[in-house]
Amino acid sequence: NDKLKGKVEAPAEGFYLGQSESGKGDIKTFEQAVGIKVALMPPYEIMYGVEEAGEGTLRFDVAAAERAHKEGYIVWASAYEATPVHKSFTVDNLLAGKYDADLERLAGQFEQFGKPMFFATMREVNGILGEWMGGFGPNGDNDIGWAIQNKKGFSEFNPNKFPNSELYSDLGNNSICDGLERAVAAQRYYYDFFVNRKGLDFLTFDTMAWAVPSHAPDFGPPNSHETKLLKSCDDFRLMLNLLKDHSDWVSINWYL
Repeated sequence: NDKLKGKVEAPAEGFYLGQSESGKGDIKTFEQAVGIKVALMPPYEIMYGVEEAGEGTLRFDVAAAERAHKEGYIVWASAYEATPVHKSFTVDNLLAGKYDADLERLAGQFEQFGKPMFFATMREVNGILGEWMGGFGPNGDNDIGWAIQNKKGFSEFNPNKFPNSELYSDLGNNSICDGLERAVAAQRYYYDFFVNRKGLDFLTFDTMAWAVPSHAPDFGPPNSHETKLLKSCDDFRLMLNLLKDHSDWVSINWYL
């Protein structure tokens, strides 16, 4: 419905089903197998440059989004994926406003489309990106291996040094995984930038496609630094609570 405004509407029951296009035809194959059309994703690219921070390639393809909308798919947009696994990006730089010029251009493209769509700050924050999450260390450019090796990862993130620090007043907690806190801070920044500052109230923020593992992870000795850090980083209830004012939908990826 081209006249829809606001957030993506919830279905009367159940959930929205998605499938990604890892290989050509994957979505159609999945749709044929389950006997229904998926809600997301469309079988072509809409976002460009999300893994290339600083390269000036961040772009939302309005024409492709319109095509997806007409074909009945819900559009899923993003910005720079908020993890330092993509080199040159850090959440700390995001919070300092260093990518705002690119976000300004992106906001204009979102506004041109102007229909309800999902916004993803990160994909699989604790899955594929689990070693990095939002980043570790004083500058947020290290992985969890660095934090474990150096018995760090709880107290190196200081959100009070950034502009609009009131957005992060409950973060910087020395008992919470820095990688999780930085992911939350990034979502709050994107939410504030696009929704509050730019007025794009048709963006529906999800919970970063939390990865559901097929078996419980083995963290090691129960009182070790490694176990405490990994358990904190893998705490979805904590993530949901910290995102309660900056997320609209729960999103998960199921790993079988």
